[in-house]
Amino acid sequence: MSDADLRSPLMCVRNVRKSYRSGGGMLEVLRGVDLDLEPGAFVAVIGQSGCGKSTLLP
Repeated sequence: MSDADLRSPLMCVRNVRKSYRSGGGMLEVLRGVDLDLEPGAFVAVIGQSGCGKSTLLP
């Protein structure tokens, strides 16, 4: 792996939004999410139940 490969993000997420129908309306679980994951980085996504953690990452 070259130095350039190590500096390039492995994954980039930009301005992600996600909503679901819930009851009589819409539930917005993600809004304006930006994220860069660098090779070799350890990342944890934390938050309340139902806040969109699993929705964000495949």
